[in-house]
Amino acid sequence: MAQNLRAKIPETDTLVIHDQNHEATRRFVEKVAGAGIGTKRTGVEIAECSREVAEKSEVIITVLPEPVHVKSVFGQILHPRLPDLPTLPSSSTAPNRLFIDCSTIDPTSSTDIANAVHSSSPDRFVDAPMSGGVVGARAASLTFMLGCPSHNGNGEGKLARR
Repeated sequence: MAQNLRAKIPETDTLVIHDQNHEATRRFVEKVAGAGIGTKRTGVEIAECSREVAEKSEVIITVLPEPVHVKSVFGQILHPRLPDLPTLPSSSTAPNRLFIDCSTIDPTSSTDIANAVHSSSPDRFVDAPMSGGVVGARAASLTFMLGCPSHNGNGEGKLARR
């Protein structure tokens, strides 16, 4: 999934990644470099922790196996409160982050996490469980089911454009 994301985002963007399996992240960076994705540079940065990913990113995608993992990661990301992202030259305000959780977890856990995101910052949360597994990820044919409040700042449109 990450390789397909790197291939489809602009070369000038950086994909910041974190995984508990450090060997997997190292292999991923080598694979991206070997495939010529991001021709002038890999366009991939390995973060030391999930919070570092969130601090450096406008869009954060999480894919975790169980609710306990999702709650733990978001707990690390949201506490203490994240600093604002830098203001873009074309804007007078800092952009908000968009959290997209693609974990297949129960609705109550997802709602709890969304409430934690919305109560601690102006950032947005989209529940986007996916279907397709490893085969779908390799083929870039995953199906995402999006769920968020209508007042979420058009998170669905931003995700669909990516």
